[in-house]
Amino acid sequence: MTSGAIKRYGSRYGRKTRHRLDAVETLQKAKYECPACNQIAAKRVSAGIWECRKCQTKFAGGAYQVKKVQVVMEQAGKAYLESFEMEE
Repeated sequence: MTSGAIKRYGSRYGRKTRHRLDAVETLQKAKYECPACNQIAAKRVSAGIWECRKCQTKFAGGAYQVKKVQVVMEQAGKAYLESFEMEE
């Protein structure tokens, strides 16, 4: 059963592909928290560019969803530490 924005594809492209696309589109069309004013008003302008609808602040983030800098830094730190563990 199709739902949401994937109805426009009908029975084309296969079920898995349509549902994956639906998950990505749901993430990118959602509103996120603005890092400047902390309001849930940031929307995607284009790939990696986000704009707050309240304070008009533009900022960079992930392609499909805003990734907080702290989360990205933690992931990079874990990968860095794992590279040292592999060498030993």
